[in-house]
Amino acid sequence: MKEISDYIAKHGPDKAAELSGYSRSTLYSWANGSRRPKPSRLKEISKKLGIPMHKLRPDLSDLFGKV
Repeated sequence: MKEISDYIAKHGPDKAAELSGYSRSTLYSWANGSRRPKPSRLKEISKKLGIPMHKLRPDLSDLFGKV
């Protein structure tokens, strides 16, 4: 996912993990698409990373309404 890759690139992997509260491996898993953030945690993740929920999980965009 480009937005998470950009977040990691902007802050560096260690700082991105520290700032977000998520491990480097979790961030990289989300970035490369091997894992996706859990729907129940999207609001929290969106707030921490500054990435809109519909960008974190475009497959669930109907839950977020018109963007």
